[in-house]
Amino acid sequence: MPDWKWYPQFTGLVKDPEGKHYQKMGMAKWLFDFFCADADRKTGEWAGTLGNVAEWTGMPLWTVKRYMRVLKKEGYLTARRRANGVEVKIVKYKTLVMQEKGAPDMDDISKDDRTPLEKNSKSTLYIAGIEELQEYFRGVLKTAHLGNHDTYTLLQIYWDKVPFVIIKSTVEDLLSKAEAKRKNIFTVRYFKNAVYENHKKYTHRLEPEKELMPQEQVEKKEKFHRLAGRLAKEKKHDAEKSEEVV
Repeated sequence: MPDWKWYPQFTGLVKDPEGKHYQKMGMAKWLFDFFCADADRKTGEWAGTLGNVAEWTGMPLWTVKRYMRVLKKEGYLTARRRANGVEVKIVKYKTLVMQEKGAPDMDDISKDDRTPLEKNSKSTLYIAGIEELQEYFRGVLKTAHLGNHDTYTLLQIYWDKVPFVIIKSTVEDLLSKAEAKRKNIFTVRYFKNAVYENHKKYTHRLEPEKELMPQEQVEKKEKFHRLAGRLAKEKKHDAEKSEEVV
């Protein structure tokens, strides 16, 4: 069972004033959510046994089988038996990850390739982990849940290594403006363009090395530069003297 932290699902399934999906699925949506969470991220396909599903979800096996019949009948899933279980496919599955050009592959999302400096929270080049980003924006948006588009945006920001200091300063700047105060901001995407604009403008100017260096090393570095500067001046002076003699 993959250890996914999130899964894609379109809001039309639950934002439905007519309640047509609710009427068709009922409590079977619990099983549908399981397949959305555990299916292959690119294809929407899942393979295993219904016994495994019962074990991982805490639902009785007979309930899992009943929900399977509902979801197949209403056209949400297709399923076929195979030698060691069942193969399930989500009929209208769409992966959010492949919607935008240059999106990271889901197999690589969980990899942490930050440098030691980017992992150091005291560094101005600190790249916050995805869970920390989620917590930060939950606080900003005053909501306990981030939608799929929000989660995808945060994945992109994390993948593109935007320093946390850039994100925070951008968000605080936007929220301080009168225009933002009049708006009800509910999505991370509201901040996205400004974050990337500031990322391009300011990231290369950040210099975290000195602030992270112990005072002893800072003094040694400054002493070295003073010595190097003095030697360079002496060398230049000696060269000028030799020219005068000639």
